[in-house]
Amino acid sequence: MLFQQLAAKGYLVMSLSHPYHSFFTTLSDGKIINVDMAYMQEVLAQNQGLNYQECLDNFRKWVGLQVEDMAYLVDQLEDNQLESMINQPIDKDTIFLAGHSLGGAAALEIGRQEPQLFKGIVSLEAPFFGDIISADENQFNFIEEEYPLPVLQIYSDALWDKLPELGDSEYHTNVKLLDANQDKFINYHVTDVGHLGLTDLRVSSPFLTNLIDGNINSKDYEDVLDEINNQIFKFLEDKS
Repeated sequence: MLFQQLAAKGYLVMSLSHPYHSFFTTLSDGKIINVDMAYMQEVLAQNQGLNYQECLDNFRKWVGLQVEDMAYLVDQLEDNQLESMINQPIDKDTIFLAGHSLGGAAALEIGRQEPQLFKGIVSLEAPFFGDIISADENQFNFIEEEYPLPVLQIYSDALWDKLPELGDSEYHTNVKLLDANQDKFINYHVTDVGHLGLTDLRVSSPFLTNLIDGNINSKDYEDVLDEINNQIFKFLEDKS
């Protein structure tokens, strides 16, 4: 539902699911693959006593799988195979990547690696994991070069007010971009909604969404969709 309004306006939208990382994935043969519970336990325990290197190892493991998924499509795009796979023409001059949370982190990492292929990134509350180059006992160490592409970063109540205090965390680049060129790096806060409330999980499982988000999803989801999509429309039109 999140990107259906884009398709209705004539944009070609491709959605990529990440089996075992998504809550559930329906394959082409109808088989349903549920989230890997060991992965979920790792994510939920991320900040419980791990040192910086252990956290970085987890980030690279989780996001690496999703980067590989996205990189496969990028390779098919560069080899002119993707058009035949979907049986539709693709305008290679106006391609954007988008993702939520780890999916957004993967999109941001690919955008950092191959900026010449894309016009910009739409990221729904995702850290720039790919900007962490190493970790030592007391901190993460980050890439200093400015992010090469325009970014629309959409935040929820789960992170927005905390963000200014997270400059030494995995959100280091996010914090930097709060004060960066606001024509290139756009930060938008959706109020009265949590991290998973930015996604379609709220439609299929509102109880689970609110449980994980701490019952902060009070805004009507149709209004959330309209608000997010209006920001995305403006970003795509400005940066295309």
